[in-house]
Amino acid sequence: MKIARNPDIVFEMFDDQAVIVGDSDEELLTLNPVATLIWTNIEEPTAIEALEGKLFDLFEGVTREQWATDLRVFVEQLKTEGLVVEA
Repeated sequence: MKIARNPDIVFEMFDDQAVIVGDSDEELLTLNPVATLIWTNIEEPTAIEALEGKLFDLFEGVTREQWATDLRVFVEQLKTEGLVVEA
């Protein structure tokens, strides 16, 4: 499955962190550094498996299995919030 940022979502980068404006234009969501790294890598449709491989080597102290699980959970949260779409 490929995912991409929802093109209707507005975001800005501040101090190397993504800040997303919610649907109500009154809610801001500030992503932590790992979430921001994921967010910046899904501008174009990207397979989750490709994202797993591309970013895994950037982290120490986590198994590939745990990284894959955490990534998929985060992507599902983004999908639930309407911030990413299947592409």
